[in-house]
Amino acid sequence: MVRFAVHAVAVGALLAGCDAASSPATTPARAPVDDADTVVTEEARDAGEQDAVTPPPEACPSSSPRQLAFLSTGTCTDVAGTSGNWRARSLFEGAPDVVRSRACGYTWSSPGGAPPERAPLVALAPLQLTSDCEPVGILARRGVVTEIVRDATTADVDVPTGVTGCDVCGKILERHVYLILPVDPTLDRSVLAVGTTSGALVGFHLTRPSPRVQVFAVELPDVEGRTYASKVSVLAAP
Repeated sequence: MVRFAVHAVAVGALLAGCDAASSPATTPARAPVDDADTVVTEEARDAGEQDAVTPPPEACPSSSPRQLAFLSTGTCTDVAGTSGNWRARSLFEGAPDVVRSRACGYTWSSPGGAPPERAPLVALAPLQLTSDCEPVGILARRGVVTEIVRDATTADVDVPTGVTGCDVCGKILERHVYLILPVDPTLDRSVLAVGTTSGALVGFHLTRPSPRVQVFAVELPDVEGRTYASKVSVLAAP
């Protein structure tokens, strides 16, 4: 979880619009290649498709044997530990290489049954590292965004500069955003904040494929004259 400061007026205007009327939902998110929509955990591959079972929160601590990461450098390769190793896989198989090679899932494997060693993953200095707490067997990986329409009368509403959210949870390529979300109740209702090349901040209500999904992609609307920049943040909706 990351706390970050965003310009008070810009975020105030953005969050003030969360309760305003919204435009119709856009087409469900789709990664550039269909294969990127389907990411199946290794457990699901071994056991076959099955009904997803939601684990209790205490069953998925920071030392979980399944981890998710956005790497800053390198690629999704196995990582050796002292008593085992982390088996790596790409989370978005059909995405462009810049995402496919650095959005990684890791599963701990130890012949002697040793507990997970998170330190080797931390040593990679990833941009984002969080426990994989998704139920096994999830297939749907397309979220939905609905643009927030701001009321002109609330455009200057101010909020504190400290905004709860995550600014390392997403990667944007043109109009496609690839997300790895932490397990955090404050983000159960989320707003996706996306910068544009004109300096504007555009907000979208973010709907996951299902409540416990952490890894998914969304497609932003194609608006004439708007070019999305490289910065995205996931904010807790008020």
